Amino acid sequence: MSNYNAGDMIRLTRQSLGISQEELSGNICSVQTLSRIENGKTSVKPGTYRLLMERMGRNGEKSYSALSVEDFGLMEYKVKADTAIYRKEYEEAEACLKQLKPFMDLETNTVNIQYIRRKESIIQYRLNQITREEFLKRLEDIIALSIPDYERFLDKVYPFMNEEVQILMNVAIAYCELEDYKKAVAINSMLIRSLDEGYMGHKDTVQLKVILMSNKAKYFGGLDEYQTAIDMSWDAINMAKEHGLITILPNAYAEIAWNMMQQIEKGERGSGELELCKKYLRQGYAAAAISNQNRTKQIIQNYYEESFGKKIY
Repeated sequence: MSNYNAGDMIRLTRQSLGISQEELSGNICSVQTLSRIENGKTSVKPGTYRLLMERMGRNGEKSYSALSVEDFGLMEYKVKADTAIYRKEYEEAEACLKQLKPFMDLETNTVNIQYIRRKESIIQYRLNQITREEFLKRLEDIIALSIPDYERFLDKVYPFMNEEVQILMNVAIAYCELEDYKKAVAINSMLIRSLDEGYMGHKDTVQLKVILMSNKAKYFGGLDEYQTAIDMSWDAINMAKEHGLITILPNAYAEIAWNMMQQIEKGERGSGELELCKKYLRQGYAAAAISNQNRTKQIIQNYYEESFGKKIY
């Protein structure tokens, strides 16, 4: 569950839509009150928040921001499903979702609907039950439930909710796998730029931003911008270490090694740096083993052995 600053949510939404304080506040509250709310000088009443957000086309219920289940203990299934997907254990994730769904409001709670539909789409795609194109279409249909046209914000700051960030993160991944790396970079840049405004709780912001940075590095690699990819991977690694987010490390180290090897192949680095590449792959492998990312560990191991003709350890 995420915490959001209500004043920032109102201000950033209003600014992204190009609405003045006078236009937004009319018949809801005074301009002075809205200004104080946006500047954090006064709290906003639930009814006022709802009216202001709904005028801007957003769900006005503060509870909208939280994934909810009827029994808080059922959050265990959500955690298990999330962990299984991250570890690429899709059959286990599918079983967890089946246990979770009967206890969720999937009629009126938009966040719940988006969460379940996103997870099911990921599982079906990774199990080769739907195509890349269908995966992308499903994700864009899912984000449209709360943001009908996210592309209008590609060059702006918009206060996306946690679940919306994760949907768009998956949209960027889908574009990457369709080799539209520029679109993937644009989406991740939009999300990072927005999160940097600090409207979401610090813990959630850091976790999302580290993943976005790591993913964005991969997209730059696809654009042959190898050094940019390496630099961004190091930024992600440093932030991940600072905040104890070890699950980010395997892919980030692997991205550094892969991009360095591309530079070596193109003569932009000396072949003597292959030893560094081996070192970073081993570090990624070790991090994957420690964090129980078995499939990621196997992918790194296979890549190492194919590239260097020897066992990783």
